[in-house]
Amino acid sequence: MLRRAFTLLEILLALAIMVVLAGAATIALEGTLHSQRLSQSADLLRGDWAKARSKAMKTGAIQVFRYELGGSSYRVIPWMEEGAELEASAAASPTRGDNMDPDAVDRGPRLLDGVTFEDAQTAATVRDQRLADDLQSSDGMAAKPLLFYPDGSTSDARLMLANERRQYVVLTLRGLTGVSHSSGVQSVDEVAP
Repeated sequence: MLRRAFTLLEILLALAIMVVLAGAATIALEGTLHSQRLSQSADLLRGDWAKARSKAMKTGAIQVFRYELGGSSYRVIPWMEEGAELEASAAASPTRGDNMDPDAVDRGPRLLDGVTFEDAQTAATVRDQRLADDLQSSDGMAAKPLLFYPDGSTSDARLMLANERRQYVVLTLRGLTGVSHSSGVQSVDEVAP
């Protein structure tokens, strides 16, 4: 006898298998999406650090990178200390006020959805410490600022970004050269202290 159609049971079984496969694919893609957001946030941050360093060298004004530990917001603020005009280039004349010019605030983008600043370690030099003490409570962000100087040097720092899946990316900033490096996406066991 020749059979020309599927039974209702066969169709329902095929649909159930497709739903299970679609669910598994969604879970796999969601994990990849979280990892991608973490990597892209690290790349965006490194790009903003490079811009801040370049801007400090072009304008002669120290650039201050402020961020919110446990949050995703950050910003770059120009800052000029007393006597810094000697370091400034002849073409640049940064605005001075009460050390920070609120009208000159360059609000950088937030980290991508689900990514936060998890941890930070900075090795402050004497000049970093003096400036950081002045800035520590001036704008409501509790984390120690990273400083980008007109001579191309920066603060030494190690920042850790995290996502909801407890994956991490470690960013390092070398003070002498201003070069930044980003680790790959790591689990909590892979993150070295």
